[in-house]
Amino acid sequence: MAGRKPIWSFFVAGLLILTVGAGSAAANGPARSFNSLNATWVGSAAIVGNCENGKLLFVETGVGFVEQAGLSTWYDKYCVDPITWTTSGRNAVITAENGDKIFMKVELLFVWTSQATGNWIEHETIIGGTGKFATATGGTHSRGTFTLTDPTHAEWEGIEVGLISY
Repeated sequence: MAGRKPIWSFFVAGLLILTVGAGSAAANGPARSFNSLNATWVGSAAIVGNCENGKLLFVETGVGFVEQAGLSTWYDKYCVDPITWTTSGRNAVITAENGDKIFMKVELLFVWTSQATGNWIEHETIIGGTGKFATATGGTHSRGTFTLTDPTHAEWEGIEVGLISY
């Protein structure tokens, strides 16, 4: 093991870089720190019509707990290609218990595991908000499961993990 640096030395070096970077940011304007954004969600989705090119129009709602926002709601409306099960035109809104909002652009993929169940995987880019989240930036990744309750409705649940700066 001669010549190898202990793993903690890389951690200390990383902290020094972050500290120096934060100091220079303060000199150039208000410092922004990244905070974890962890959430757990449950909700429902419904096909409510059609989009262009034969895509299906979905509306999705949910409730959950978001580390930076408390008890929150999820809302989005998007188009799904019924062949590839990918989405387009998707913008989501998280509304915190105090009414502040987080706006996101979302990329989503459904993976069917049976005729009535599957998994979903998505990437969210935070693009602003209202209240304390008015200048929010960052990104999160989510994953979960869904179950069809009838041909046009599904129940879903999942977790979201990422970083938010505001």
